[in-house]
Amino acid sequence: MKTTRPSNLELQTLSVLWASGGSTVHDILQRMPDRKRRAYTTILSVMQKLEEKGLVRKTFNGRQNIYFPTKTREVTVGRFIEDMVKRVFQGALPTSSNRFSPVSL
Repeated sequence: MKTTRPSNLELQTLSVLWASGGSTVHDILQRMPDRKRRAYTTILSVMQKLEEKGLVRKTFNGRQNIYFPTKTREVTVGRFIEDMVKRVFQGALPTSSNRFSPVSL
């Protein structure tokens, strides 16, 4: 079964879409939160993967595709956190916040 969990790069592109409501690949490339230089085709590939995962949809506007998120930030991040808790903590968060103190790390 294919995973629908977004990668870090996919989450960054989704964050641009959540902020803008919808964007072209060029606009996403210009607004990436980490400000790294990437090729247009890299972001295009990411958007195609997100479309395959059902996390974005596109509409045609002349010669450009405009991408829109299909899930809210809350739904996507909630699923991401839930999956992390299942994988890291076997489904339940630790009962003591001391487990995350810098001293214990």
